[in-house]
Amino acid sequence: MRSILARPAGRSDRVSPVEETPGEYLSRMAGYLGRDDPFAVLRSTPRALRRLVAGAPRRRLAARPATGRWSAVEILAHFADVDLVWGYRMRRILEKPGLRIEPMEQDRWVAECRYAEARAGDALEAFAAIRRWNLALLARVPPSALRRRGEHPYFGSLTIAGIIRMLAGHDRNHLGQLRGLLR
Repeated sequence: MRSILARPAGRSDRVSPVEETPGEYLSRMAGYLGRDDPFAVLRSTPRALRRLVAGAPRRRLAARPATGRWSAVEILAHFADVDLVWGYRMRRILEKPGLRIEPMEQDRWVAECRYAEARAGDALEAFAAIRRWNLALLARVPPSALRRRGEHPYFGSLTIAGIIRMLAGHDRNHLGQLRGLLR
């Protein structure tokens, strides 16, 4: 699992190593999406995850591929929490465009929330429900609302449309990791 910015670049008090700049991360996520419809990707991810983990034994889902790398169950829990966090952030941007978006330290969430002990089915159910709710919200808002922005301390100014594209790339990134882990 590549760590994305636990602290702003250039700070010496990072919690986890920074392997890429915010711009590099956003470019990498955009590369996973390409020209594909981000909404189609977001809608298809829960089904793709179900297919990937179907029948996988608990020990395989819980096995970390290497020290510092996340297991399949940790990635599934991360999916649920990322949708929870970004869903909240998009709602806050709709409420108050231009507001500061609080960062999350994903590696700390994995450790402190004890994702390794989570049940894969629970994480997948939570993710699918939160994703469905977020997509329902996005279907209700006018297209002009997708241009509203929030200010993230690492990624800078992000529109809701940009967040949607980033999330779709994020989905593909982790789907690829899970394919590798569960192959």
